[in-house]
Amino acid sequence: MSVCGNWQKYQSRNPLQRLLLRNFLNTVMALTRSLQTSTVLDAGCAEGFVSQRLLEERSDTLIVGIDVDMEALARGRELHPAVMFKPGDVNALPFADRSFDLVICNEVLEHLAHPELALSELQRVTRHYCLISVPHEPLFRLSNLLRGKNLSRLGDDEDHWQHWGALAFRRLASRYFHPLASRYPFPWQVFLGAVDHW
Repeated sequence: MSVCGNWQKYQSRNPLQRLLLRNFLNTVMALTRSLQTSTVLDAGCAEGFVSQRLLEERSDTLIVGIDVDMEALARGRELHPAVMFKPGDVNALPFADRSFDLVICNEVLEHLAHPELALSELQRVTRHYCLISVPHEPLFRLSNLLRGKNLSRLGDDEDHWQHWGALAFRRLASRYFHPLASRYPFPWQVFLGAVDHW
């Protein structure tokens, strides 16, 4: 997601958008709350809004956020100083194998030409769990159309390379992680999986 888009989304005063984001974040928290984790990587964190929400529930957890966008990281450091922000590319994560108990990757894969590279990297650096969210198509595009966004593209964001329905995305993610749960907070889908090497 572009920095501008992520920033605008989380700063929006639109009550419907705030409700959708709150529902999304509550879903992420509910899926991860019972997991025993002391280290978390937020891959593609932008300004770190999800990282901060995780930290509010896990004050004793080391949370590292990485992103390729330096402006987003700088803004994140100002907003969320307790999160450790680092530059990094989800396609080539700058960490050793099995570095984190939990890896999260929200609204990133749809922006990649080859999401399999990123999934392989997420699998490599997690010791136990991975949580991934992507737009739930075609509902995501429909939600854009309903609010008059991207009308000439039938609701499709111009920087989205990938479009997954629930079955297609679960099938893709399950090639890398043993599926534990899937949730569908409109207009997203969230997948929680575990790795086999523990």
